[in-house]
Formats: sequence, structure tokens, C-alpha cells
Amino acid sequence: VEADVRRSIQQSANRVKELVGKLQRFTDLDETNLQTADINEILRSVAAMALDGTANHPKVDLRLDAVPSVMCRPQQLAAVFSSLLSNAANAVNGRGQIAILTHSNGDQVEVDIEDNGRGMTEDQMKNLFDPEFRVTGGRVAAGNWSMFNSRQIIREYGGEIRVASREGQGTRVTIVL
Repeated sequence: VEADVRRSIQQSANRVKELVGKLQRFTDLDETNLQTADINEILRSVAAMALDGTANHPKVDLRLDAVPSVMCRPQQLAAVFSSLLSNAANAVNGRGQIAILTHSNGDQVEVDIEDNGRGMTEDQMKNLFDPEFRVTGGRVAAGNWSMFNSRQIIREYGGEIRVASREGQGTRVTIVL
């Protein structure tokens, strides 16, 4: 029994240590130090943090090819990927599937986040990156700020973000760095 308890405590401590490491990647978003980062590692951590442990979380398919390291502020990219995964999880309402893919195209790294959720209308797509405020039920709510901020961060690195979506068929977000 003592050996089982020790093993259980050690496993729990290792899980806590891993969780703390993942949480540290989300802090210090304004850190000014550029550094080389492994996009696949950032995506693995973000997927684990953003989707694991939530009730009815969607099935996530990671298809991460070997890609070159990217010079960036890893916390900022983690925030972008977290926002996109959160949007995808909301779109599939816990019952769908999200695919996260990486590949290199010459010296560029491409990240695709796809979902089979509700998709967007043409009108929603037109204003996707425009921050806005809405009044709903007498309350002011913000809209599209996460997409606006994500685009700004990706542009800071000389990259681009593209979105393809069809209502009722899902959405694909492509980030090129």
C-alpha cells in the first residue's frame, strides 16, 4: 500500500510540475525577448491547456510535421493559438472535431486549425477582423477582439492569417509565419 501511495504521489507531483510549466508559457505576454521557438511544442501545450479537462471537449487531431523553429515571443503565439482553439471549440459545441496541422513551405511555417463546426456566413466573414461593440439585452459586449488581436500579433512577425469558412461546414484558419 505504501509503495502504491508513493507512486501515486510521485505521478501527481509530475502532473502538477507539467501543468505549472504549461501555465508559465501563457504568462508574460508582453515579454520583450524574441527567441526561437518550436511551434509544434507551443501547439501541443496550448491544445492540452485549452481543451483538456473541459466537459465535452471536442476530439483534437494533432498532425504536426517537423517544421523549422520560428523567431517570436512564444507567449504571444500561445495566446493566438489558444484564442483560435477556443473559437473552434465553441463552434463545434463540444461534439465535433478539431484538427491542428503544421507543415513547412520553404522557409515558412504554416499552421492550420480546422473544425467541423457551424461555420460562418459571408457577412460574418466580411467583418471577422473588425473589432466591434454590440448592445445585447441592455449590456455592451465586445466582438471580434480576439481575431483582431491575433491578426495584429501574426502581422508583427511578418506573417499572415487567412480564414476559410462555410456556414454549416466548419472553418479553417491558416497562419503563415
